[in-house]
Amino acid sequence: LYSDNVELAKRYFEAALIRDVKMMWANYYLAEAEYLLGNWQHSDELYRQVMDASLQETGVKIIQIRAKIGLARIEIGRGNMTQADELLRSARQTAESAEDSEAQIEALWQLADLSVKQGLWQLQQQYLDQAEQLSRTTENLSLLYQSLFNLGQLDSPGRDEEKRLQDLQQALLYFTRWQDKRGQAGALLALGTKQQLPIQTRLQYQLSALEKYQQSRDKVGEAWAMMSIGWLYLQQFDPESAERYLNSALELHQNMGANTNQAFDVFYLGFAALDKGSRRNGQYNKQQLEQAREFLTQSITLFRETSMPERLPIAHLLLASIDIDQENFVAAEKRLPQIVSDALPGQLRGMRAFEQLMKSFIKIRQQQWQQALALLLPLRQLMADHPLVLHYLARCHYELGDINSAIEVTELLKSKIAAKWQDKDQ
Repeated sequence: LYSDNVELAKRYFEAALIRDVKMMWANYYLAEAEYLLGNWQHSDELYRQVMDASLQETGVKIIQIRAKIGLARIEIGRGNMTQADELLRSARQTAESAEDSEAQIEALWQLADLSVKQGLWQLQQQYLDQAEQLSRTTENLSLLYQSLFNLGQLDSPGRDEEKRLQDLQQALLYFTRWQDKRGQAGALLALGTKQQLPIQTRLQYQLSALEKYQQSRDKVGEAWAMMSIGWLYLQQFDPESAERYLNSALELHQNMGANTNQAFDVFYLGFAALDKGSRRNGQYNKQQLEQAREFLTQSITLFRETSMPERLPIAHLLLASIDIDQENFVAAEKRLPQIVSDALPGQLRGMRAFEQLMKSFIKIRQQQWQQALALLLPLRQLMADHPLVLHYLARCHYELGDINSAIEVTELLKSKIAAKWQDKDQ
C-alpha cells in the first residue's frame, strides 16, 4: 500500500473484507488505498464507518485516531480547513492520552500541512520540529526519515538551505534502501524544488518522481507531481510544456474533489496564459491575456473558498498587470489596493513595494517619466535593487535625458542577471 502498488493493496483489503465485512483494520486500510487512488468520496465513507464502529469497542481507540487523521487529510484537500482542524486536534489529544507516539507524529504532520496552506509558516515549522523530535524517541526509522523529509521541504525563512537538502538526501537514501517507491517519489519531488540545484537537475528529479508515483498507482502523488512539474516549466519560461502537465493535474484533482490543489492548478495556468499573452515581437496576444484573466479570477474564488489566502495578493498583482498590458489603467489602479488589503502580515512589506512598483509601471506606460521616477527611487532600498526596479529606473533616466544614470543602472542590472543576459539586451 505505502511502498509498492496501491491498486494491488486495494484488492487484498477487499478480499479480506469478503471473509469478514466487520474487520475494522481492513476497512481502514481500504480507505487509505481509496484515498491514494483518488476515490475520495468512498474513502471518506470508509473512514467514517471505521470511526462509528470503533465507538462500539472498549479500550484505547487507536484505529479511531488513525481514521480521524485520514479524514482530516481529505478535508484539507477539499478546503474544509475548520473541519480538518477539529479532527486533527481531537486525534492528537486522544493520541497523547493513549501515549501513541506514531499517531501523534502523523497528526502533527497533517497540522503542519494545514498550517502552510493557511499561510501560517511559523506554525508549520513548529509542528514539524515537534514531530521530528518525537520521532527520535521511537524505534521506527520510517517515521524518523519521513520527519526529515518533511523538514527538508520547509520553505520558511531562516532555515539552513544546505541542511534541508541534506535532510531530503538522507530520506531518499532510506526510502531507496527499503524499496519504498512512494517515499522515493516524495523525496525526489521535494529535491526538485530546491533552487540551489541546477534547473535541469530539478526537472529530472521531478520527472523521476512522477514515474514512480505512476508505477505505484498513486493518483494523489501523480497529480501533485504534474502540478509541480508544470510550475517548474513556468520558471523556465516554457508555458506550452507547463500547460500540458497542469491540465493533466487539474483533471485528476477535479475527479478527486481536491479543491485546494485545483486552486493552485488554475493559478499556475493563469501564469502560463499570461506568459503566452505577453508582448512578443511588439504585440500582445489578447486572447491569451483574457484566458489568463479568467484563470486568475477563478483562482481568487478558489483560494477564498478553501481558506488559502497566501496567493491572493499575487493573483491581484497579475490581474493588474493584465489591465496595464491592455491599457486599462483605471481598472488597474482600482485593483492595486487589493494587493495590500489581502496580504498576510508577513507579506505586507513586500506587497506594499510591489503595489508601488505597479503604480510606477502605469506612469511609464502613460509616459509620465518624472512621476514614475519619484515612485521608483524609494524602491531601490525597499526592494534591494530588484531587477524590475532597475529595469524601469534605467528607462526613466534615459527618457529624462540622464544618460549617465541610465548606463550606471543598466550595468548594475546586467551584473544582477548575468546568467540571463543576452546580446539583444545590450
